[in-house]
Amino acid sequence: MVEYAGLNEVYNDIKSYLNDENKVKISVIFASNTSGKTRLSTQFCEAEDGSVLCYNAFLEDCFSWDNENFVLNIAKGSWVSKLIHDEGLDKAIDANFKHFTNGRINADINDLATEVTFTLTGDDEDKSNIKVSKGEESFFIWSVFYTILQAAIDNLIEPIDNRTTDYFNNLKYIVIDDPVSSMDDVRIISVGLAITELLDRVVKLQDKLNPKLGILITTHHALFFSIIHNHNNKGDKRKQQDRVLSRIGKTYILENQDSSSPFAYHHEIVKEIQKVISSGEIRKYHFNLFRCLLEKTANFLGYKGNWSALIEDSNNKDLITKIINQYSHSQLSETETSFVEGNDKELFVTTFNTFLARYKWNYKV
Repeated sequence: MVEYAGLNEVYNDIKSYLNDENKVKISVIFASNTSGKTRLSTQFCEAEDGSVLCYNAFLEDCFSWDNENFVLNIAKGSWVSKLIHDEGLDKAIDANFKHFTNGRINADINDLATEVTFTLTGDDEDKSNIKVSKGEESFFIWSVFYTILQAAIDNLIEPIDNRTTDYFNNLKYIVIDDPVSSMDDVRIISVGLAITELLDRVVKLQDKLNPKLGILITTHHALFFSIIHNHNNKGDKRKQQDRVLSRIGKTYILENQDSSSPFAYHHEIVKEIQKVISSGEIRKYHFNLFRCLLEKTANFLGYKGNWSALIEDSNNKDLITKIINQYSHSQLSETETSFVEGNDKELFVTTFNTFLARYKWNYKV
């Protein structure tokens, strides 16, 4: 745990870690709202002008909804509009948007990359020029950034003379601040897994990247942080530092979160599981959350790699362990659609509540 007198010191610490000419560096920070994470991302964008590709609340300012004509406007002359137009990214954005949503909405970007209209495809007929929800609008904006980020990586692994644009030639940092703030848990998983795949690709291609990249991801969402954090075990090439940012008065605190330390966001996971038990809407990905909780608790108590030792039900221990493993490794498409019913649901509820009682978790929704 390290204390800082101001947010500028936190910024300098993170920047120092990310600056590496030889390796891609990744910093993932969990922080509650009002802890300074958005100001941190903004500080990167302002201080490192021209060398940062940034997703944060200010990116959304490039987009505005025309309620009269049902058109999403992209600011004329903005770097977003220019890149979409110059690099011909409209089709890739539409494909990514379909991937992150239900696949039934088409996003049509005009030739100047200044306007977007949406069409809903149905079983009988299409409905053109529809107004999308706020969540779907957020997904579209994320799809734009994600597509631009893919294009940046594609360019940076090429020799300078072969690149389709010189826009990314001085890129040093990628900053992603809370891309999941308007999303439900199912879509948060989708975005989280997409980011881990992108991180894997960046790390795999780091010997070709010129320049190397420093990547900062910040979030206040425990599930999203958990997905990125639990993926941090991909071998020697991955240099990823996961930390929790908090603030007491004017003092900022960064605490490391490695695979063996107790994690500061465990209450959020407990709260999430208790909430779905109360509603009865238990999905398979909640087994993955429970496994995460078991793993961290087991490591903290000295049962490294043996989280099943914390399961108390001797009669059903093997079955419960098998179910948790099976559901934790389900494919995303199955995870998105399948509720858990019957005996598996009862076992989950009983095992989870027994775990809370046995290890004296004193936390209620």
